[in-house]
Amino acid sequence: MRLVPFDSVKAARDPLVQKELLKMALADGDLVALAHALAVIEKAKITPGN
Repeated sequence: MRLVPFDSVKAARDPLVQKELLKMALADGDLVALAHALAVIEKAKITPGN
């Protein structure tokens, strides 16, 4: 079996995924997790899609 790496930036191009990322980060109550989620979403918005 071959594992395929998960690309969080590619996944975060979907607005529903962005919403879930933020929801999970807020539920954690961890500012580092929230900052990471926001960074992934921002990178997804500026990275050209395939």
